Amino acid sequence: MAGNSFPFLYSCLMDGMHKLKGMVFGLAAGDALGVPVEFKEREYCRRNPVSGMQGFGSHMQPPGTWSDDASMTFCTMEAMLEDFSPELLGRNFLRWLKEGWWTPHGVVFDKGLATTDALYRLSQGVPAALAGGADEMSNGNGSLMRIAPLAWHPEGEEPALLQLVKEASSVTHRHPRSVLACHFYLSFLRLLMQHGKEKAFSKVQHDWPVLILQLWPEAESELSAFQRLLRPDFTALPEDAIESRGYVMHSLEASVWCLMNSESYPEAVLKAVNLGWDTDTTGAVCGALAGAHYGYAAIPQEWIRVLARTSEIENLALRFQARFCE
Repeated sequence: MAGNSFPFLYSCLMDGMHKLKGMVFGLAAGDALGVPVEFKEREYCRRNPVSGMQGFGSHMQPPGTWSDDASMTFCTMEAMLEDFSPELLGRNFLRWLKEGWWTPHGVVFDKGLATTDALYRLSQGVPAALAGGADEMSNGNGSLMRIAPLAWHPEGEEPALLQLVKEASSVTHRHPRSVLACHFYLSFLRLLMQHGKEKAFSKVQHDWPVLILQLWPEAESELSAFQRLLRPDFTALPEDAIESRGYVMHSLEASVWCLMNSESYPEAVLKAVNLGWDTDTTGAVCGALAGAHYGYAAIPQEWIRVLARTSEIENLALRFQARFCE
C-alpha cells in the first residue's frame, strides 16, 4: 500500500479466480449455515453449535438454503456485469423482491425492514441514490452484507471507490455510518487478498481513518463508531464482548473478529454463525472475507455440494471472472 491510499487490487493476475470463487461461495455457504439458526440466542448456539449444513429450523428451509444476503450479493454482481449504476442495482433488487429472482427456491423468505422500506420508496419513484434511509436508526447491515463484489470493480482507485460505495450502499442504506462500514470492509477485503490477515488488518487499522479524513472530512464525526474496531487490542476482545445483532457495526466487528480469531475458512464461519442472533448475515459477511482470504479450495466441498443453485452460482462467478479478471 502506498501512502494512505488503497490502490485497485489486480488480484486476478495471480490466483484471482480462486479468491473470487472463495468470496462468492464463501459468502453463500456462510449465509446458508446461519439460516436455520437465525434469531437464536447465543446461549442456544453454545448448547447446540452449528457444525455443518443443516436444514429447517428458523425458516423451515432445506439444507444449503441461502437468504437475502447471498441473493442481493448476486444481484449486485449482475449489475456489475452491465453498466453499473444505483438505478440498475435498485431494479435488480426489486426484481429479487417482487419476482424471486436470484432466490434459492424462487421465493423470498427473509428480508430486512430497512431494505424493504427503501425498495418500496424506489418503486414509488424515489431516485435510487436517495431511496435508502439516512437517519441514524437506519444503520442495519443490509448494505454491508452485499457489498463484497465491489472489491473487483475496475474503478477501484481512491476516491472512486468511496463514491462507488456511497452509490451502492445508498440504494438501501444511505447513512454515512453504513457507507463507511462498507468502505472499511472492502478495504480490508482487498488487503486480505494481498497479505496475511494480521498484516492486512494492521494496515487497514492504520491507513483507513487517515484516508477517510482526506476523502470525506464531513464524515469525521462518524469515525467514533469505529473506535473499538481500530483499537490495537480489538482482536483480543473476549467473545462475550462481540455483538452479533443486525446493527451494521455489530456485523462488521463480528465478522472481522471471527476471521482474526480463527485459522481456516470453516473455523471462521462456524465461529461467526455460533455467535447467534443475526446468524445468516454474520456468516455471510465473515464468509466472504474468509473465502477470499483462504480461497475456494478451503471451503468444505460437502458444504458446496448441498448449496442451492450451485451450478448457477458457478456460472455467475465465471461470467464475473470473464468481465473483471481477463
